[in-house]
Amino acid sequence: MTSPLFAEDPDTVYKNTVNKFCESIDHVKIVRGIVPSDPVTWEIHIHGGVVRIDSKKIRSQETFQNTYITEFNRPAPGFKKTDWFNFINHMSEVAEVVTSDEDTEHVYIAKQIIVEIRKLYMRGAEDDPEEAIATNRLLRKGEYLCIAGPTVEELIQSRNYHVAPNVLSKVMSDMGYKKPGTHQIRCGAHGRPYFWWFYESEISDSVDPTTTPENEIGGLVV
Repeated sequence: MTSPLFAEDPDTVYKNTVNKFCESIDHVKIVRGIVPSDPVTWEIHIHGGVVRIDSKKIRSQETFQNTYITEFNRPAPGFKKTDWFNFINHMSEVAEVVTSDEDTEHVYIAKQIIVEIRKLYMRGAEDDPEEAIATNRLLRKGEYLCIAGPTVEELIQSRNYHVAPNVLSKVMSDMGYKKPGTHQIRCGAHGRPYFWWFYESEISDSVDPTTTPENEIGGLVV
């Protein structure tokens, strides 16, 4: 068999392949987390499968190709650089933006720590910072209920959570539980500085510890 006299134009083959691939996409979702610090994920639904990519990596065609071949066991067609960015822009225009129904790990941890803090509140609050630290209780400061940084760290460690205190602080602030940042209060005769987390007083009513099974609540030794 001889070769065809006129081979199909490579540019036409490329356009047809890319267009066919684009037509195979059923729909696109951009899934946002519960708080601003949560990751944002793109879900590209193709013939019953889903390609999930972090929004920070969606501009990388290599990341898309690797994720696609893992899901479908075949490579996606390669895009020219300009066409790839046009493809991403088009998906962003037609995408449905939704909020995730699931807590991220950090949001889950924040909710569990709030349960523990409310348990401390049920033991009473102190008006003196030094006494609050000595008795592992909350400090009442105006309209806020405060907890010392070392106490928060002990709560995190007692539950074996893997989250940096500053990350947890940001998530809790985003969720409306606490005042942004930490605030220094000096304690004792020598005025030793401690950084405190200031919580809205409403947290005393925001979480019912009885909703968490006893064997699931780890805790500070009090």
